[in-house]
Amino acid sequence: MPRRAERAARRESLSPAAAPNDPGYRWALIAITAVAAVLRIADLTHAPPGLNQDEAIGAWISWCLLKTGHDMTGQAWPIFYTHGIGDYPSTLFLYMTIPFQWLGGLNVWTTRLPGAVSGVLGVPLVAHVGARLFDRRTGLMAALLLALNPWHLFLSRFAVGASHCAMFALLAMALLLAARLPLAGQRPLEEMTGAPGPRAPRAGLALLAGLSAGLACYGYPPLRMYFPALFALVAIVQWRALRETLATRAGRLAIGALALGFAVPFIPLAIVHLRDPAISHRWEMTRLWDPGASVLEIAGLVFGRYLDHFGLGFLFLRGDRFLDVNPLMAGAFPWIVLPLFLVGALVVLLRWRESASARTLAALVLAYPAGDLVSRYASVHAQRSAAGAGALALLAALGAISLAGAIGGLAGARQRGQRAFERGSRIGTGVVAAVVIALHIPALVRFYRDFDRSPEIQRAYHVSLVSAMRWLEPRLTNFDAVFCTVQGMNEPFSIALIGLDYDPHRWFAEVREVKANGEWEVTTRFGKLWFMYDDSWQGELTRLANEGRHARVLFITPPGESHDAIPLETIRAPDGAPDLIISERQL
Repeated sequence: MPRRAERAARRESLSPAAAPNDPGYRWALIAITAVAAVLRIADLTHAPPGLNQDEAIGAWISWCLLKTGHDMTGQAWPIFYTHGIGDYPSTLFLYMTIPFQWLGGLNVWTTRLPGAVSGVLGVPLVAHVGARLFDRRTGLMAALLLALNPWHLFLSRFAVGASHCAMFALLAMALLLAARLPLAGQRPLEEMTGAPGPRAPRAGLALLAGLSAGLACYGYPPLRMYFPALFALVAIVQWRALRETLATRAGRLAIGALALGFAVPFIPLAIVHLRDPAISHRWEMTRLWDPGASVLEIAGLVFGRYLDHFGLGFLFLRGDRFLDVNPLMAGAFPWIVLPLFLVGALVVLLRWRESASARTLAALVLAYPAGDLVSRYASVHAQRSAAGAGALALLAALGAISLAGAIGGLAGARQRGQRAFERGSRIGTGVVAAVVIALHIPALVRFYRDFDRSPEIQRAYHVSLVSAMRWLEPRLTNFDAVFCTVQGMNEPFSIALIGLDYDPHRWFAEVREVKANGEWEVTTRFGKLWFMYDDSWQGELTRLANEGRHARVLFITPPGESHDAIPLETIRAPDGAPDLIISERQL
């Protein structure tokens, strides 16, 4: 091979991909996915411990839908949004939880397992996308980086809509690539399929890609900005290829199917946003700019927030500033990934003109902040940006494999042979992978060892209240009323519902009291459980005392609040100090 042609081939793919049916690729991907599964599914009652109120409210709405066909406020099978605690959550992740609850009941495991499964599925998906865009080694490296990434790992174990974002983003891209739209170079396609030469776009898979993206917008709301931004950026960077595709009948059918698939679910959702202010209520509560701000002011705020997503602060120094979702208070990626990002970005720039794959990756990376550009927050919002986790892993993987290819190039230059180049590339890939694994281990150890011990995390995830409700669940029928503290707690009624495995039919039949608390709502009572926000519980205590019959009441309070009750159980913090006292008083 002439040296100029050989250099061009190496620029296109600095490491050779495996053969189409190479078992080594399959076994490596299985091993990486197994590691991802262990990290995400192992003991979901820890890291994080207890249960956060956002997790509990979502689980309770799903449980009500499963058992009664109505959400927690009585709305039958909501589509566009449901009613929560003063806001209006989206619905898709609630319905995704129902099959797990149908199989396993109402508990912490079934609450978090849907997100964990989505996190695991994201790993082979990012491998497939990387292989289709570049080569199989890049795909495997992206899978490894995503499997070990602390940001993606936490979101996979945190049961909110954001836990599904990375999977949805990768699924849509995988389907687009499978549809043979002009997003990747021809060589990766040939290496994946073993079939050389151009191949016509596939309208059926393009339709599925559009549908998957449109339906995903019924999940976590930031995806409603992410997918339009992604499609627009892809069209911009691939405009020449898009024009050529539209010149063919198969291409027009595929592009039309993609647009139709996305529009069918997305347009009704957009109409609801225009006509029903309730669906945007949460955004109004967190809007980035003040009412009456000028277009220039809004543009400046949005652009500044966009740049924050590519700064060292979020990516490597502090990450999300909210401790509840960033227990290590560290960047979204370990520092080892910084040089990989830089090399990956350089490779994208160098290949921009000749590589459709490089341009597609650029669009993926540039689109990643789209869901986090219009809401205020103390930092980059890790959940609203979650759709970009796979894209950033792909960029780092391209950098890693390019470095490995450079090692192979040195070996080839010394021994002057393609086999020497391939051998050096394999060695380089192994070295880079070993370094990546080694430098992720400290963060993983801290995550599983230290997460549960933090007093702030113990409070944020209501660990003691979960234990108290577990104690109460088999004894609830023995008491006429239960009075529960709200000190240091957020929406404790939701934790009680999950801990007690409450019956939704009972929830709808019994007395419930809900009060406004600023922009939110708090449940001060359901059934015989009272939450001590104000003095209303004292009226129930007086009523029971004046009934003239023997009544038993229970208090769940911090140490020092005896209420003339006899202690029955002490719930202790990790350091052994009493945290909640369960005590009985007979009237």
